[in-house]
Amino acid sequence: MELLPASLPEQRPRSFGGEDFPLVLSPSRQSSARELSAWAASRSGQLQDLLLQHGAVLFRDCGITSAEDFGLVVRAMGCEGYDYVGGAAPRTEVVKGVVFTSNESPPDQPIPFHHELAQSPTPPNYILFCCEVESKHGGATPIIPSDEVADFFMSHFPDFAREVEAKGVRYIRTMPEVTDPTSAQGRSWAESYAVKTREEAEEVMTKQGSTWEWLSGGDLKVTTAALPALRMDERTGRRVFFNSVIAAFTGWNDSRNVGEEAVVLGDFSPVNKHALRAVARFMAEREVAFAWKKGDILIVDNGSVLHSRQSFEPPRRVLAALRGKPLRGPALRAGIIGTGAMGKEHIRNVALMGEQMVVTAIADSSEAALREALEELGGERAPRVAVFQSDEELINCDFVDVLIICTPNFQHIHTLRKAIMSGKHILCEKPLCTTVEDCEEVERLLTERVVRSGSEKAPVFMTGMEYRYMPPIRRLIEESDSRKLGEPRVLSIREHRFPFLVKVDNWNRFNRNTGGTLVEKACHFFDLMRRILQSEPVSVYASGDQAMNHKDEAQKLVQLLQTAHDGCQLFDADEAVQLLQIHGNHTSRCSRYPHGRNMDCGDGVALCGVLALEMGTGDGYYKHPRAAVHGLWPQVPPYGTSKCMRPTVSSADPNGLVSCYKPQSASESARNQVQFETHEWEKHGTCAGAQDASHYFTQICKLSARPLEIMDGIRATGGTAVDAADQLQRLGVCVWSVASHDQVYLSACAGSDGVWKLADVDSFEKVCGAGSGSSGSSSPSGWSHVAPSHNAWGHGQSHSDHSAWGHGPPSSPSTSADCSANKRGPACKGDIDCWSYSGCMKCARSGFCTHEKTDNTPTPTQQKSGMCVPGKHGPKCKHNSDCDGDAAGEIIFHTRSQKVVEFANGARASLDLCMFAEDEQTEQVRVVCQQGSVEAKCPESTVRIVQRRKVRGLGRTPPGKEERAVPEVIRLPISRELAAAGYHEGATFFELEAFAEAVRGKRAVPVTARDGKMAVLMGVAAHRSIASGRPVRLSPAGQIVEEPSADPPPPLIKQQVWSRL
Repeated sequence: MELLPASLPEQRPRSFGGEDFPLVLSPSRQSSARELSAWAASRSGQLQDLLLQHGAVLFRDCGITSAEDFGLVVRAMGCEGYDYVGGAAPRTEVVKGVVFTSNESPPDQPIPFHHELAQSPTPPNYILFCCEVESKHGGATPIIPSDEVADFFMSHFPDFAREVEAKGVRYIRTMPEVTDPTSAQGRSWAESYAVKTREEAEEVMTKQGSTWEWLSGGDLKVTTAALPALRMDERTGRRVFFNSVIAAFTGWNDSRNVGEEAVVLGDFSPVNKHALRAVARFMAEREVAFAWKKGDILIVDNGSVLHSRQSFEPPRRVLAALRGKPLRGPALRAGIIGTGAMGKEHIRNVALMGEQMVVTAIADSSEAALREALEELGGERAPRVAVFQSDEELINCDFVDVLIICTPNFQHIHTLRKAIMSGKHILCEKPLCTTVEDCEEVERLLTERVVRSGSEKAPVFMTGMEYRYMPPIRRLIEESDSRKLGEPRVLSIREHRFPFLVKVDNWNRFNRNTGGTLVEKACHFFDLMRRILQSEPVSVYASGDQAMNHKDEAQKLVQLLQTAHDGCQLFDADEAVQLLQIHGNHTSRCSRYPHGRNMDCGDGVALCGVLALEMGTGDGYYKHPRAAVHGLWPQVPPYGTSKCMRPTVSSADPNGLVSCYKPQSASESARNQVQFETHEWEKHGTCAGAQDASHYFTQICKLSARPLEIMDGIRATGGTAVDAADQLQRLGVCVWSVASHDQVYLSACAGSDGVWKLADVDSFEKVCGAGSGSSGSSSPSGWSHVAPSHNAWGHGQSHSDHSAWGHGPPSSPSTSADCSANKRGPACKGDIDCWSYSGCMKCARSGFCTHEKTDNTPTPTQQKSGMCVPGKHGPKCKHNSDCDGDAAGEIIFHTRSQKVVEFANGARASLDLCMFAEDEQTEQVRVVCQQGSVEAKCPESTVRIVQRRKVRGLGRTPPGKEERAVPEVIRLPISRELAAAGYHEGATFFELEAFAEAVRGKRAVPVTARDGKMAVLMGVAAHRSIASGRPVRLSPAGQIVEEPSADPPPPLIKQQVWSRL
């Protein structure tokens, strides 16, 4: 965003220095509030310098349309917040804690010149105004440099000026008990001091050095301490008329106050009325009063400029905000690793932190996620941000102070191993890791880091637990910590919600990636239990299953896959989803299990071939910015029976490029790209049974979309084509082979309709006649004869000749006695690692594939866990409620569960978690203490506090009406900009603030690595409890206590009498 100087008719030079007053800035093109806030955040020091030089800066035509937009700019200034305490003006809060109406006094009453809250011992440094509704007549906010007024006052009334400077002034004001909207001074004493009782008001006045008198009717007469009225502005070395003398003397007139009596000298002697009237006239002559325009933002240096308000004809609405001194120290430079849903949420919330923190680098293996993150940062107009596709590069860069880790759960441990060694501050999103063992490794690495740091303070490590910072829950924690209601004894938490958010590759749909529902989601609530009850858990009991609609979804997918695979055995819906993501509804065969029938490459097959994909990391034509398609190569007999079209029919469109197809480097022309596509169509597309070139290329892009995305992810982590092939195999893709020049070949086949599908390796070989079959075979026969005789790019050339476009055959697998006619052989039968040549070699080396290892027995992991045994669910370990994990024996994806946790201090906590069951999200946290209870509700953002009137002896008789507690309900509204910045009710912003304060040494780390580990431990214990049907005991050291399985399960909850009640 570029801001250029503009002008106003009323603008004039300052008397001392000649700078434009005010400075007016407008964008060079249409802009938005987010852009202006980003500009202010990145140039807060420059903005403060401009305010010191000019006294006031007006931003015009910057796209400000709401109070929330204004709030973004206010927060971005890089200054401390300021509470409006002690002011006389009636105001309404618009954006929580940030934006207010400027002054709601009657429109026919002008407000005289003053420095904001000059009568306060610590006035604000800056006051900001924003025009939301401009008045048709009047309503300007005149401003005048304070040093010009001081110069006039001291030169025309030197004796009185010396007296004022020596004695100071006192302000005398009577405040009503209830706000009086008819008066500019009508703000009640309760609102003025933000209190509820007289005692609280007196405490505030005592701190301010004021004296007071309570009047009949509840009004309060206040006399301030002696305050300076002429000050030296240490920044400029000039005296300023820093006071509210003129405002009080000429404007504090209502039924309770007389203006000329509202100000006296510090020794209570009267002021020179003639001098003050002359000063008021001078101000009116020299003021700058411009007409407001909707969206204007005026920032005034409150230490050097006075402001006022003209009377006006309604409607008019001008908003105001106060800011304290500039924050000390440079902004923390944040590097965000992982720019999926939570990464983007952190980007949006960092943008609201002003000068506290700024994003300087992002990293993600997904180009799409990086593009979306850059859009969040402002697109092409974003501040300069480094972009990496490797977390290691970001971790090692020297322009990042703090690392915010938002990668998928299962990747946390890999990133943390590198991040902790870097010596940078770290905020790691929950859960800390997916296993207790990984969490303990993190604790060990952090301990080693502390030892290495020696006498220096070790960098901060914080686990992200946003639920602690939801405003109502934060208030509940404060009330519980205060112990006003006694010790907390019972805590109940309830969350019923809609499904998980959509994440990249749907990684959060699979338990092996998340740690399971009670780790991924319930860690929030286990953390709250420990935080609120301030004790360690000793026992966890849980029960759970899948909510009905999720079970329906699972069953539907399983049935669909079973139909597609003609009876192949599948373990759960997660497995089905993975296969469906690759194949759509056209999976060729359940290649995991050898007993299914061939589906797509059966008798009706017209054609077989390979889909050649490139990692893009090779040389020359094999080097691309991302993974790409090389070609779909149908084969002539003996591989297929397709008849080739004339190459001139439906040639590739020379005017357009196919998006997925072999993207060239920036140095290569689009013409070469079109030539390549034309070549592919004429050599291969004409033999593919397709209707035309468009039909051919469309199918290629559709078939390759998901595999290419996976290959891009592997590439971003430094993986090779072999790594990509292994991952594709694990996800069910039919890998034929891997070529030496970073190409991965997927087997494919088509029916007589010309529709291509990815095929199973066995099916490809059997139907398409590879003929290798036997032990010790080399490459499949026929590869040297595949090129049609009419190849326009090299008549008679074979793939082994390598055309100019780099065609080559799939490389031959290494010979092995373990790979027999069916490619798996007796030692590679039916295992997950045995889908192709490379898989066969892998399993043969590992020894995992044996005659005994088939789909009819549980996996070793299942056998080891004890969760899958013949007596529990039958010999095939399939579809039973206790074995809904995948072949690795993972835990069920629980969507409905109940948890009861006992704590060492005798307190109890319960959690009712239900997901996928409702079309709204609700969280309720309720703590019952010895003398009452506190309940927090989200998203209503309310807190309900009940203090018992009769603590002892309730017995069985209900209390009478006069004995019953009266609940106090507090509403904590969430500002729109915070609500829009994420899914956690503003909690992410407050979490980042706490992290920044910990990094700057202003507070202890609120959520440690141990806190993160304990939340994971409790989730793992809950999973075990569900599997065993028994409570799981935890040791004081934070370990699961293994108990003999023969013991009868203990009761769910022991009866206990609260001795202190």
